[in-house]
Amino acid sequence: MVSTYDELIQQQAQAAVRVMDAHHSSWNHQTGLLAAGDSSRGKVSWDHSINYHASVLDDLRKMFATAGQEHDAETLEFYREAMRVVFHEKGSGRFGCGYGVGQVGLVGMEVGRGVCC
Repeated sequence: MVSTYDELIQQQAQAAVRVMDAHHSSWNHQTGLLAAGDSSRGKVSWDHSINYHASVLDDLRKMFATAGQEHDAETLEFYREAMRVVFHEKGSGRFGCGYGVGQVGLVGMEVGRGVCC
């Protein structure tokens, strides 16, 4: 279980590896911000880092800062979308089956399982 933003960022790779039944993640443990004009919510880079739109990181920080408080449906949807983006970017990068080829991804997966091939 994670209870802070920093714990989430550190645990995201391990969670994606477990869920996707991969051998390991090729994420380099570097997380950054997308350029101000980029409309994407998140992107993986060829150097194996993950960059997020500032709104994704802001929503996650707010979520943990206000944990235990009641929130309206719209706010909860923002938090849910931020979590979805984080997990998506961790687990859906391009890679070769069984090898860490290309962008950030999960390696060592069996063909036909998860997002591999």
